[in-house]
Amino acid sequence: MNTLRHLIKDERGHWQATLADGSVHNSVTVVRAFPILAPDEAISVIDVEGHELCWIEQVSDLNERVREAVVLALQTREFMPEILSVERVS
Repeated sequence: MNTLRHLIKDERGHWQATLADGSVHNSVTVVRAFPILAPDEAISVIDVEGHELCWIEQVSDLNERVREAVVLALQTREFMPEILSVERVS
């Protein structure tokens, strides 16, 4: 499995991952495997098709810049409200 070298937001606000092999992947999602039991462990970076690109055992193993981006990506994903429908407009 590849390791995460860089994680940045592109101009459209989507996450872009660069892996150790030099491959660049657009519109990736960072997800926790066990958000309640182990929030800082077992994190996956997946592509738009749901394929796992890399696995992060511990957030603390990442360099500071990548760690901050991973934490931000997780916070954005987990706390972003989603409007499912509009009942009425006043």
